Amino acid sequence: MAQTNFSGPLATGDRAPGVTNPNIGLVYLSQTFLVTFDATLVQSNSINLPASSQIVEIYADVLTAYNSATTATLTVGSAAAGTQYVTSVNAKTGGRNSTTHTAAQCTAMANITTNTALFATVTSVGQPTAGQVRVTVQYVQTTSQD
Repeated sequence: MAQTNFSGPLATGDRAPGVTNPNIGLVYLSQTFLVTFDATLVQSNSINLPASSQIVEIYADVLTAYNSATTATLTVGSAAAGTQYVTSVNAKTGGRNSTTHTAAQCTAMANITTNTALFATVTSVGQPTAGQVRVTVQYVQTTSQD
């Protein structure tokens, strides 16, 4: 499959007559990845975002509910089991889970600087034999990385 690569803002749309400034906009991007149960109590997976990106939102779609004994909690951060972006999503309930963010998490999401790795981790209490969460991260690449 062919890929197109570009970096930085795009000039988009028509300009009004006599306006010399371009219509500059930033592209809204997304990446999706899975966290799937295994023979351990902690499952983690990661993606990399462009440096200095702004995370706009994180969605957690529980495709198969975790069937661990008591809890299965999804966190999202800049390290495995980190909570820099999302503190707690119940992975035992199927469907789309809206994530909530504290003020500190919103600040961290505003500019990830050079913390380009983003980890989603499900921690279970009681060994699961089923469970899968699709994590979708929507972000804006705010600067060129040339």
